[in-house]
Amino acid sequence: MDSVHSKPILQGEYKLLKVLQILPYSTYYLATSLHNPANRWAIKEVKLEFDSPEERLQRFRQFERIARQYLKLQFPYLVPLTDFFYENEFEYIVFEYVPGHRLLEILDMRKTPFVQYQALDLAFKISNALEFLHAKGIVFRDLNPSNIIITPEGEMKLTDYGLGKVIARRDPRMPLWGSLGYAPPEQYGDNPVINESGDIFALGVIMHQMLTFWDPSLSKGVYPPVHKLNPNVSPDVENLISNATNPDPSLRYSTAKEFLQDLRKVMNVKLDSEPDGKSWLEKLSSEFVKSFKIS
Repeated sequence: MDSVHSKPILQGEYKLLKVLQILPYSTYYLATSLHNPANRWAIKEVKLEFDSPEERLQRFRQFERIARQYLKLQFPYLVPLTDFFYENEFEYIVFEYVPGHRLLEILDMRKTPFVQYQALDLAFKISNALEFLHAKGIVFRDLNPSNIIITPEGEMKLTDYGLGKVIARRDPRMPLWGSLGYAPPEQYGDNPVINESGDIFALGVIMHQMLTFWDPSLSKGVYPPVHKLNPNVSPDVENLISNATNPDPSLRYSTAKEFLQDLRKVMNVKLDSEPDGKSWLEKLSSEFVKSFKIS
């Protein structure tokens, strides 16, 4: 019996329809509401391992404190977190289901760098979402291409928020918070420093990757100059990325507001549409007919 049929109803409310993706420490399901079949949810099931009851209690308390911040948040560039619960030795995290493609999936399928204005446009949307979160005292903590969805309508949405990593067992080679290559140096080790500038660092890495196709997991906090990999990138944009990804937090943008101020200065081209009137994100999404997968 597969995992969907072995536990078809969760919390007496969520009916699992199919598996979206299986990862080493979690599984994503598409689900509907038992009482309102029109609703669709993406439910992340996290496998749990604890060395002691004390560790389990400590991590659950930490998870609930962080997850509660995201409950019911409404912002155009965020996928709402609607619920989380513990059932049958698993933790479940419930999001509104948003179809589309993860930026990581697009990067894997695409073979050429993005155009400069496209990276700027996406960074503008992401940094607006970060500014919204930071104003509420929330640090995203794990911004990376797998947490960015491009919808069929050409919208950008941030999701996941790295919540599964709060309770899943960590590979000691990875940062305590964030993802390898995207997390700033201060988020590695047993006493990570978590603040707003870490989110800006991750955003700078994503821009660097979009424009150069350099794999950030190859280095930890130090990346080759953008112009050496893509001479079409302007010096102003390269400086923006360099300032965002400075390994020294004191020399980095400290807030999304600061980053946005400089970002607006270099956004000197029209970004809202292509010549045919469609947004570049909408055209990008239409290029990919592969089934949506969560990662």
